[in-house]
Amino acid sequence: MKNQEQSELTKARILEVAYKEFSQKGYANVALEEIVQQTNLTRGAIYHHFKSKKGLFQAVVEELQKNVANEVEKAAILHEDNWQALIDGSMAFIRTMLNEEYRRILIVDAPTVLGWNMWEEIDDKHSERHLKDHLTRMHEMGELKDISIDALSSILSGSMNEAVMWIGKKKDIDTAINEASVIIEHILRAFRRNGIDGSKIE
Repeated sequence: MKNQEQSELTKARILEVAYKEFSQKGYANVALEEIVQQTNLTRGAIYHHFKSKKGLFQAVVEELQKNVANEVEKAAILHEDNWQALIDGSMAFIRTMLNEEYRRILIVDAPTVLGWNMWEEIDDKHSERHLKDHLTRMHEMGELKDISIDALSSILSGSMNEAVMWIGKKKDIDTAINEASVIIEHILRAFRRNGIDGSKIE
């Protein structure tokens, strides 16, 4: 096996173990030594790939954000209708983020550990980028009102993150998802050139 391939396998193994530790215990309760022991590697090997515990956590966040973005894209691509793709993609985001492990890492720990600027930068690069691209395409096709796409994508992204936290607190998750989906759909459709009932929105 080539050195590069071995290096990638080692990195993947570290990320796998780190994801398990961070998702189950939370960032503050994970000792790097535990990851060293579980991977059967040296501390130096961990530092070689990720420099620090925080650097390793950031890499895990990046991987999870890629996974979330992929789920959103898979849901959206099923529809030729841009509005239905937007709605289903948004709900795919919420459902994926409701995974307790994802929610703990991406919403609870990441903003605190990485800081808001870095957290938003990573989110912008993955999930929000897909949202912004889709909204831009809709605007260019005349399906969206003439408003700031940058502001809209940021506010919608924040709203969906908050929806994940709200749903996650409920005992009846399915009912909460249904309630949130109705609100999300109404919010999204408020920005189309034709309203929900087909009337013109000025």
